[in-house]
Amino acid sequence: EFETAYQLFEDKRSQNNYLAFLKTRVSGNSQYILDLYHKEYNFFNNDVFHINEEEVLLDVGAFDGDTIRLFLRENKGSYRCIYALEQDETNRNKLKRYIKEAGLHDVIVTGKGAWNKEERLYFEACNEQTSGVVMGKENNAEKNSIEAEPLDDMFTYTEKVSMLKINYFEGVKEAIEGAQNILRVHKPKLAITVGFDSRNIRYIPILLKQINPDYKLYLRYNRGMVSACTLYGLA
Repeated sequence: EFETAYQLFEDKRSQNNYLAFLKTRVSGNSQYILDLYHKEYNFFNNDVFHINEEEVLLDVGAFDGDTIRLFLRENKGSYRCIYALEQDETNRNKLKRYIKEAGLHDVIVTGKGAWNKEERLYFEACNEQTSGVVMGKENNAEKNSIEAEPLDDMFTYTEKVSMLKINYFEGVKEAIEGAQNILRVHKPKLAITVGFDSRNIRYIPILLKQINPDYKLYLRYNRGMVSACTLYGLA
């Protein structure tokens, strides 16, 4: 799987970034990444694609609105529509407050989780960016439960989704499996954090190519650290 994923990237820079990620995970030495680190990127300002004034953003893992703030800054406040998913209630309330105070239009917020089927999942609410689905801890009374379903079924899309951003600690694979129609028909630009573990970085490129072989995949570091490893895609 590691070797298969390595061959799926479009440029040598992505492949070198991939190897640096693996070496860092094995050794704990981030110098492998720092030696290759070019400059700071973000989900919306990178060397793979450009965003425009007509974007319909699907923001999976919206936190308190930090990604939307970044999106608006890079796009000079112009967009068509934003769909924002945030399961942590405290973060979601902050997100809604920000949207109201900023006077943003056409922003749809939901507390549902993105998954590959309709299911109730156990969720650890940390009131910060580390909130997320807790795998295999169904009996822990301290965990909250949330409703989850495929992104393909979650909204009645009146607009074609033009960009999909996913920033999950757990459940990236399941979220993508539940967005196959979006990936095949809408073909959005992709910005997916894959640096949190060594599973996503090898599995997600393979999965995306299986769903839509037209995607061209790139690997970049938004910052000079292993967790900031981001998969960008264009179809």
